[in-house]
Amino acid sequence: MNQNYDTKTKKGWLPWAMIMFALEFLFFRTYYVTNYQPYFPRATDQTVYLLSEYMTYYSLSDYGLLHTVKNLDTLQPIFKGPIAPNLGVIFMFLFGPNRLSAALVNFLFLMIGQLFLFLFFKEKIDIYAGLVAVALFFLSITHYYWAGGLNDLRLDYAGMVTFGLAFIALNHLINVPTFRNFLLSGISIGISLATRSITGIYLIAIVFVINVFLWISIKYKLFRQVNGEQIKSFRYLLVITAVIAGIAFIAIGRDMISYYSPMFRGPAPEREIRAAEFGVSTALSNLLYYPRSASEHFEYYGYIVIGIALFQGLKGIFKRVQPNQNNVAQDFGLRNCLIVFLITGFCVWLILLRYSQSPVTIGVLLSP
Repeated sequence: MNQNYDTKTKKGWLPWAMIMFALEFLFFRTYYVTNYQPYFPRATDQTVYLLSEYMTYYSLSDYGLLHTVKNLDTLQPIFKGPIAPNLGVIFMFLFGPNRLSAALVNFLFLMIGQLFLFLFFKEKIDIYAGLVAVALFFLSITHYYWAGGLNDLRLDYAGMVTFGLAFIALNHLINVPTFRNFLLSGISIGISLATRSITGIYLIAIVFVINVFLWISIKYKLFRQVNGEQIKSFRYLLVITAVIAGIAFIAIGRDMISYYSPMFRGPAPEREIRAAEFGVSTALSNLLYYPRSASEHFEYYGYIVIGIALFQGLKGIFKRVQPNQNNVAQDFGLRNCLIVFLITGFCVWLILLRYSQSPVTIGVLLSP
């Protein structure tokens, strides 16, 4: 890679990214104002969060900050995650108390998701890999899904993005176990939990399984690159993740536990209704429900992955790459990404087996 190319890839992409974000905003605003804002929200979650944001906005406007903080528990259902609703209130003060202001929260997370995916792959591989990652990000139906998508005023979309950021941070940590990456992982996990509380359960399980994997790798010498620094970092991260989740459950635990426990216990009215609605009548159909749901969210990805694999195979045949330190490091990083992805998918699927069936939930795997 020559110096000119390196300079351009580091500095030349930002103006193009700003132009792309501006165009995306114009498309999003036009579509939302035309097709959503004039009509009453149809889903319960939308009305709950939109109402709480309006109530908080007018409470701040009419009675001030102190009164609003004292009555915040009656104004916002924060036990699921305070970040998105509070951002919605801030946007209402900036752009006016309307549905578009609330919907801009999802658009903000859309930009964040693109940017971090692009930067991750640009750093690990090159700028073209970053562009491909952003293209694949847009290809998922999750953005346009009838519930939990970009136009839906609930926490699922923001939670999906912040969970993806935590996934990226975990990949950075397993590849380069430094204090900086450890700190970033802890912060990203905290942000994910504060955006969508259920992601805290996923992340505790993921960090725990990564700890087990690293311990087995060292004990049985499965991978030469695995070292004590990695397992030390993830051991501390597991403790921190558990502490963060514990504080959240202690602070707002009654509401959180009362909401989620019927969904994880069996049989409960909502669980039985959802199972009947989505045709889950046997243990096997329950096992296969979320893989089928994932295929609906990511149905176009299989063709893309096959194409990339064929391209890489042909590239290896026609262009022999000499082994060097960069190639070895890149292979190590990609292998770790695959391992963390498999662990992530397994943990999310295992936890959701006890969760009431929802076609929205599996969208959390979009960024991973």
